[in-house]
Amino acid sequence: MRKDKNKSIDESSCQRKLPAIYKKDSEMLKLIIDQSAELPPAEKEYRKNNVCKACDQIVKKGEAHRYYELAHEIRTLEYLKKKSGVLTVSNDSKHKSGADFIYNDIYIECVTSSKGESGFDEYNGLNQIVDYSKKKDIALTRITNSISSKKRAYKKQTDNGSIPKKSPYVIFLSCGEMSADAFFTTENGIDFAGILFGINKPYFVYDPESEIAKFSGYTIRKSVVKDNNSSVDVRLFADEENAFISAIIFTAPELCEKYSWRDTFLFINPLANHPICIEGFSEIDCWVVNDHRELVLIEHQ
Repeated sequence: MRKDKNKSIDESSCQRKLPAIYKKDSEMLKLIIDQSAELPPAEKEYRKNNVCKACDQIVKKGEAHRYYELAHEIRTLEYLKKKSGVLTVSNDSKHKSGADFIYNDIYIECVTSSKGESGFDEYNGLNQIVDYSKKKDIALTRITNSISSKKRAYKKQTDNGSIPKKSPYVIFLSCGEMSADAFFTTENGIDFAGILFGINKPYFVYDPESEIAKFSGYTIRKSVVKDNNSSVDVRLFADEENAFISAIIFTAPELCEKYSWRDTFLFINPLANHPICIEGFSEIDCWVVNDHRELVLIEHQ
């Protein structure tokens, strides 16, 4: 008799030697799954089983990226189901092509950035001078790569009809293991604009008479140079090739934290083929480009 690949993993295996923070978070994720009426019973078991497998991977291999991917999807479900509107959740156990969520006819794809082999952790050691600017650039290139990787997937999904070509498409991106770093917790999420519009460092104009330096805006850069001397475009929303993206939601909470306005931000693509209305996301801060081509913040309600 063939063994069921999705057979539930022994809970003791799932919890053995697992760091306390993952134990607490994984229990929270399972509770969210159990309390989600949007999921059929078989799908609930499938997702909980995957969480256990990801916990085992942390214990045995020290790899947490898969766990963060699953956690992001489950936390997104928790976030979206509290909103008014119609929500459809993908049935992952069926392994069908399509977006992770459909919310009021908006197709939402969850993406989780990874540290990869970028050298990000080289800046986490004790008793060393840390170049936070360099570390931030590494993180931004990883996030940019995660967004860019969706082009091919989106084309495949629109070609096979699992995502209608004329429907809004939103990427909901989690910073994953990099979420704990301070540069992702800046007020209003302005640092994420560095990926989409090339916003770089603030600059000030000094008035010698008043002896006051006044904030005058941000410098702009088109790309970030990686260690291998290749460049990564950091003006994704200035490129018409990315017009298929209606908006991007960035989130960077740590484990055991719900998605909220404190760490979740919406950026509307000014070049979007299929724009979305920000009213549907009024509970988080939203960045839009106005008629004067100014990037402005609309604060959460």
